[in-house]
Amino acid sequence: ELVLESGDTWGGVWASLARSALQRLDRGTRHVRNWRPNILLFQIDDVDSTVFDFGHSLIGKRGVLTEFDFTPSSSIVESEEDLPGIFRRRLPTESPWTAADGACRFHGFSGVEPNTVLLSARTAVREFEAFSKLSTTVDELDYNLVVFDVRRPDILSSYGRLDLWWDDGNAISWIISVTRFLTASEQWH
Repeated sequence: ELVLESGDTWGGVWASLARSALQRLDRGTRHVRNWRPNILLFQIDDVDSTVFDFGHSLIGKRGVLTEFDFTPSSSIVESEEDLPGIFRRRLPTESPWTAADGACRFHGFSGVEPNTVLLSARTAVREFEAFSKLSTTVDELDYNLVVFDVRRPDILSSYGRLDLWWDDGNAISWIISVTRFLTASEQWH
């Protein structure tokens, strides 16, 4: 590895490549068929590994998942393996819903903006008023909102069935994309 007095040369090379790639993504036209999931996963009051596993399956080999742990104990367990496309942020806070709103509004780069928010149904039900405010923000930003619920862990562990519900008649292309990404994942194949 090349390291000089002035710093890490390879770090500079990678940073230049990333900057160039972001500029190209920002200038390019976006086609629906090239949609890639860029998910913000919010762990609000407890870390739910089933939600993370679902998000990991959803991004497959092409998407990005940023897991925000807003719990006071900051309980994200770092994986020993390097999971491509997965980024983790520990931000313990007393106002997790406000932090989630801010992450929706300000996280990402031009050309690679988030397009989906994922969180546990248990959290949404437990703190419905705060969840409603966040869902309004998600709607204003035109993001997809996925509220994941596991009622039958035995079915989830077999990866045999998944029910998708949506409330917008224009969401069919999104549902087809989700289905395509999930069936391409190892767990749901």
